[in-house]
Amino acid sequence: MESYRPLRFIFFIYDLARLIVMVSLLSAFVPLEGSGDDRVFPLLFYVVPNGLFPLMSLFLWTRLDAYKPYIALYMAGKVLAVVAVFAWLIFSLPNITHALSVNTRPSFTVVGTALLLTLGDALTILGGVVLKKKILTGEQVFPAEQTGVLLAAPLSAPLAGQEAAVLVSGDRKISSEEGVQCE
Repeated sequence: MESYRPLRFIFFIYDLARLIVMVSLLSAFVPLEGSGDDRVFPLLFYVVPNGLFPLMSLFLWTRLDAYKPYIALYMAGKVLAVVAVFAWLIFSLPNITHALSVNTRPSFTVVGTALLLTLGDALTILGGVVLKKKILTGEQVFPAEQTGVLLAAPLSAPLAGQEAAVLVSGDRKISSEEGVQCE
């Protein structure tokens, strides 16, 4: 089994749930009366950029080797999402405190959901750091005294349909898949 594949699956499930919660929360607080543009614009404004997170995590989950460079972009987007929520809380603090004193349930729902999603984003950032560190240190170097040559081999097995790389050193073959000598 590929390393950290369950973590990448959790990223995808979380980002999909995050998008559904955001759309549900926004649609609950968007007024039903008014023109169609008034109802659709707030949803599009938040859904379109946030819809990229499930797509990125889907691609990272299914084909990590092809999409490794985008992990940093994924984490940068999550950092921006966390910063945006805290900026919203800071700039909206007078309105939030007034709304909490007047009608507590909807205000607590909005603020609580925003903070819960921010906590999830922070955990996703930590998971992305672990995944990025795993990828950066994902090469294993076999000592020259064991193999006769210095060989760097990835820890993950090759994809189905691909052959493992073999390095020939003199009269010996060294398989990068297993890091062992083949005679």
